[in-house]
Amino acid sequence: MGDTHLADRKALETSFMGNPAFNALLAYESADMFGVLVWSPLFSTTRGGGGLFVSDLWVASSARGQGTGRKLLAHAISDAEDSSGACFVRLAAHRNNPSACSYYAHIGFDEEADMLSMLLEGSALQYFKEI
Repeated sequence: MGDTHLADRKALETSFMGNPAFNALLAYESADMFGVLVWSPLFSTTRGGGGLFVSDLWVASSARGQGTGRKLLAHAISDAEDSSGACFVRLAAHRNNPSACSYYAHIGFDEEADMLSMLLEGSALQYFKEI
């Protein structure tokens, strides 16, 4: 997709100190990586338990259609179930990536009509850091 990724090696390593900020699953064949899933634990009082937020799910075009995405999701759900119980999975997809949106709908994700994804960053986030 040509996304710009601002996380460098130091940011990734720092995120794993103490309580990890995220979990990552990598799919390899020999030395070639062909799939990645990054997720973080969540808790929802309205859903009544723990869940996971998938921030990144990527499968190489050469490996698509072989169940890699489903296997990565199943493994992440199993990991979350073992650590905190998993009663839901949430993710966000870029609307300008219709193939991803179609894939997620195909495997059972529903658009949350009553939810609006919002983001706090930059100077607005800095304001809260200075309070």
